[in-house]
Amino acid sequence: MPKSSFQLRFLAAAGLSVGLALGAAPARSAGPDPAQAAVEAAARSWLQAMLREQGRPSPRIDLAVVAPARQPPACATPEAEVADGSRPDRLRVALRCAGSGQPPAAYVVRVALMAPVVVVQEQVPAGRALEAGALGVAEHDLALFPDALADPDLAAGRSTRRSLRRGQVLQERFLYAEDGVRRGQGVRIVAGRPGFEVSIAGTALQDGAPSAMVTVRNRSTGRIVNARVVGNGVVQLVAGD
Repeated sequence: MPKSSFQLRFLAAAGLSVGLALGAAPARSAGPDPAQAAVEAAARSWLQAMLREQGRPSPRIDLAVVAPARQPPACATPEAEVADGSRPDRLRVALRCAGSGQPPAAYVVRVALMAPVVVVQEQVPAGRALEAGALGVAEHDLALFPDALADPDLAAGRSTRRSLRRGQVLQERFLYAEDGVRRGQGVRIVAGRPGFEVSIAGTALQDGAPSAMVTVRNRSTGRIVNARVVGNGVVQLVAGD
């Protein structure tokens, strides 16, 4: 028996609906992009090395990779390296495809390094010596404050070059101290070489003018070591200690 025109229209509409539903089914994920994974791994490795050199505690590293406007061709063996690290919050990474002979693709990696740093807990006028009670610790982005202090003991007793507002991150560039060190004063014990220097908190056990040898106590270990006064509230660990 021939189908009515109504039945034919119904079947055609039903077939169209099924076709649209099948066509709208989401495609399966192709998995992580090897190029982006290589860029992120290179940025993370570079940042971890920088933090180790600075003697920083391990912060939480958050990365956001910004691909170039023109995507590079697919590559089975991508190689990435940081080309410009002058801004820790915004690294530039070059991506090459091994053996392809193609010029590198330029990626940008936005960075956040979240870690505890010293903050000011009250308004402090310029020139005032900082007291321990005026200092606290809060989590901030080290990529934005690369010279932020990690230990309040490294700031107590030093004076500020500028007025500081409550909640402000305390940066090394803001601080100075009187020439030399005084007995009982909190000092920074530095060790290493130019470009690769770490510092820890200590206490001077005797007075000392610049270039003088003094004994200081490492506050974290309690060990007493010999050090040379090299700046305002700063002593350099003597080799062998």
